[in-house]
Amino acid sequence: MTLKHPTIFFDGHCNLCSRAVQFILPRDRSGYFKLAPLSGETANKYLPNELIENANSIIVSNNGQLFMKSEAAFEIAGYLKGWKWIRVFGILPKGVSNMLYNFIARNRYRVFGRRSTCFLPSADWANRFLP
Repeated sequence: MTLKHPTIFFDGHCNLCSRAVQFILPRDRSGYFKLAPLSGETANKYLPNELIENANSIIVSNNGQLFMKSEAAFEIAGYLKGWKWIRVFGILPKGVSNMLYNFIARNRYRVFGRRSTCFLPSADWANRFLP
């Protein structure tokens, strides 16, 4: 079963991830992506449990494909006004780009902090979020 809309799944408790979502929203002017927390109903319905339980990454579902880690970041950048150039780094071997991604992901709570509750969007962006 696939989602009707390209969807970004994110850790709603992670301050870095929540800031990334706040960065993405105004730059995705066409509203291409929907967003959903990894701890939400949509993730539970459309993502395998082991992927959710071991997610140390943002996950993008687009056209029936799942993108994780640096590939997810490159996929998102390709649709953001003024940030498509980031995709040029997609020529790097996945192991190299994921090495940096993994380092940041492992340390994200320690460096950026953790929220006690899931990120909640403002009323302006609420229609972009899935449960």
